[in-house]
Amino acid sequence: MKFTQIALLFALGSAATVQAETFTVTRFDDPLPGACAVGDCSLREAAMAADDNDRFGPTDLITLSAGSYTLVRGELPLHQNLIVQGAGSSLTHVSTDARLLLGHDLSLDLRGLSARTSDFGLVAIGNNGTLALDDVATPVDAGIVQVFATESDFFVRNSDLRDGVGCNQKNGTCSIIDSQLSSLYVNPSDGPGPTVLLRGSVLDGALDVANSLTGMVLHQAARVEIVDSTITRTKVGLKDFHDPLIVRVRRLTYAENAAPMSFGRNGTLQNPADVEIIDSVFSSNTSRAIRAAGQSTMVIRGSSFLSNKVDDETGGAIVVEDSASMHVGNSTFSGNTFTIAAGQDGARGGAIGYRNGTGAEVDVQHVTIVRPVGVPIGVLGNAIGGYGGTGEVVVNISNTILAGTCGFDVGALHHAFGNIESPGNSCTFTGSSNQNNVSAANLAIGSLADHGGPTPTFVPADSSVAVDAASQDQCLALDQRGYVRPAGDVDAVCDSGAVEVGGEQPIFTDGFE
Repeated sequence: MKFTQIALLFALGSAATVQAETFTVTRFDDPLPGACAVGDCSLREAAMAADDNDRFGPTDLITLSAGSYTLVRGELPLHQNLIVQGAGSSLTHVSTDARLLLGHDLSLDLRGLSARTSDFGLVAIGNNGTLALDDVATPVDAGIVQVFATESDFFVRNSDLRDGVGCNQKNGTCSIIDSQLSSLYVNPSDGPGPTVLLRGSVLDGALDVANSLTGMVLHQAARVEIVDSTITRTKVGLKDFHDPLIVRVRRLTYAENAAPMSFGRNGTLQNPADVEIIDSVFSSNTSRAIRAAGQSTMVIRGSSFLSNKVDDETGGAIVVEDSASMHVGNSTFSGNTFTIAAGQDGARGGAIGYRNGTGAEVDVQHVTIVRPVGVPIGVLGNAIGGYGGTGEVVVNISNTILAGTCGFDVGALHHAFGNIESPGNSCTFTGSSNQNNVSAANLAIGSLADHGGPTPTFVPADSSVAVDAASQDQCLALDQRGYVRPAGDVDAVCDSGAVEVGGEQPIFTDGFE
């Protein structure tokens, strides 16, 4: 065997046995850096020692015990893949006079520590790097954690990031799981933007009350998924600035926000935002819950809208504008309304409203709408209504209970089947399948409560006129709770409203209709 072949085999064998190094930090201060010696190693010295290793070798580990570490000599060097492991975010604290770490084309994993910086940005990973945080805490004014790159992945788990998160990749992923944060900004300079996942997390504006941009701001994202999460007390809500966008929401609580979930831009006929919201609760938002504009398309199913309010001319809970289309099915609206000033101006559509229509479409199917106890004087349509008629908007309502009033311009209502208005006839439903002027006693829808399923509902009494009152051609297979329609024998007709009286939950179910 030739010498070069022997040398190559030896080198390969040696590389296979290379082990990652562990650097244990024993000093809490930041002296002039020297060697990372056993028993005498600062955080900076450990970072420099790791940085001197082969960047293509195994990932080195820096360990920090409980205590407070102070850096006064600028950001740490980082050119290698690295894991920094503290004793826990409540035990290990790092403060710095600059950004903590800045890296490119590498993988950084921070675990079990809290950190505060005096510069903009706690950690920034550029180019094609990867950033992972697990049990990491940043207090208010600690510095935003962000990724910016052509293509990078950003993972956050079990963390408390009160100064916000920035996902600014042109491509890649941004996953926030089982964490809490005050704000999430997605703002790449180009490209489709990252795929964003918010799961099991809380986005709470009260974590940073001085920040005027708390919430989720989407300048450009390829896709957004929100699952089993809460967005609350934010100032900007969820704001989409750029189309196209795909948004999928399941089991979200959206409460006490000062702005709605807003998709599309007024008068902008670009590629539409494609939004689906399932099994979610929208409550006590002070500037309505949802706004769909531009050419956005929205589907809402199995959701409840409770006590939302707006100081505007239409749409206490939901407003549809421009050429947007919205389908609301198997959902409940209760107590949604306007401010006193908006009522005096003749506001319309306390639950669902529309305006500025240029071909907008609103489809309401198997929905229960209950007006608030007190309606501001002057409101025209405390349930459904808006501004625009023939050629501007299409409204279709089927198998729906309206314990409230409508406020339509001429030509807005196109199709209406299997509906019940109580107590008046403001919706002007015609056709034998609709019921008008039904008394509250005969409607008998009970009270809002947990009647099974993931969201609050009203369940009519067995004697209610809503039982077997639906138009069969518009019946959905399941009700808001996921119970089977129709209840009873094979010849039964399904009920009007969001809930099927006597309906049974399927034996086998995965939560999807």
